[in-house]
Amino acid sequence: MEIFSIKKVNPSLTIRYEERVTLYRDSHILEWWFQMKKEIDKKTTALLQEIRHKFNVSRVKWAVFAGTAAYLYGGEREPTDVDIIIAKEDFKRAAELFNVEVTGESFSFYIGGVDFILGDLKMNIEGKIFRFFMDQEMIERIQNKRLDGVEVPTLSPEDNIVFKALLQRGEKKGKHDIQEIIDIARNQKLDMGYLMKRAGLCNGKARVCQLLQELGLLT
Repeated sequence: MEIFSIKKVNPSLTIRYEERVTLYRDSHILEWWFQMKKEIDKKTTALLQEIRHKFNVSRVKWAVFAGTAAYLYGGEREPTDVDIIIAKEDFKRAAELFNVEVTGESFSFYIGGVDFILGDLKMNIEGKIFRFFMDQEMIERIQNKRLDGVEVPTLSPEDNIVFKALLQRGEKKGKHDIQEIIDIARNQKLDMGYLMKRAGLCNGKARVCQLLQELGLLT
């Protein structure tokens, strides 16, 4: 029995499975696995292309963020789905483009491995309310990255760190927020002035500062 690391086989792929799988050398499982992965990657690429086309034509303000963005900025953990944030004023229109009905209380919808998130999140963490929202300043910092062969707008490294530093979710919740912050900081040059400004706008400056100091990213 051998353990195959999918990332070592092809590090350019964004795979929607566990990062490591147990496969048997003398079987057809390996061939089946990569064939299945290839088919799902094709569907993901087609969906990303459709999203980009529909949103750009309709002038929907959007960007990849969270774990997906962390991976694009140098993170080692391959994402299990694609996270997209949409400006609050465009959220309903974005849903309509995919024939999804949302109510005034809706903050997300999900299609084929892509999670669409309202760009005005109010998060209750340890009894305190934090607000993460997409505004013009955030939009102006967006960078273009390639995901599954498709060029997609991606929230800045700083905005993603703020989001992750507010949540600070660990493996018990199936998340890796702190490790992804470290990965982004290791691979990107950060504008700490902008980062701290955004943390303040989220009502989370103290929480973000404390974590970044503990990680040695802020003196």
